[in-house]
Amino acid sequence: MTKRFTIPEPPLGDIVKSWFLKDLGEKWRNYKCSLKQKYFDEAFTPQYVKNNAPTDVNLEQFCKLVDFWYSDAGRIAPNDGPHCRIKELRTLCSRIADNADDAESGGADGAEGGQD
Repeated sequence: MTKRFTIPEPPLGDIVKSWFLKDLGEKWRNYKCSLKQKYFDEAFTPQYVKNNAPTDVNLEQFCKLVDFWYSDAGRIAPNDGPHCRIKELRTLCSRIADNADDAESGGADGAEGGQD
């Protein structure tokens, strides 16, 4: 890191380095999460996912990531942590809002379902 960036002298340098590493780690986790959302599907085999790897990633690293997704540990935490759960929560909220809009407009056929 010090070869690519000029880091101030301590104590400010320690703060900058800590912030940089924390921010970089978060971005890396978010990127892996986006890869999983785009490429992971339990209906596919790990080999199929690996064969359809994105061209802009390191193939060896992607294969290791896919192996983790299909491992017991990867299946226990399917969303790779809270940062992905936030994205899922936003998706869920937008679906709820869409359903509420449909209910207010009477649905696609203009009638509410389940009413006698």
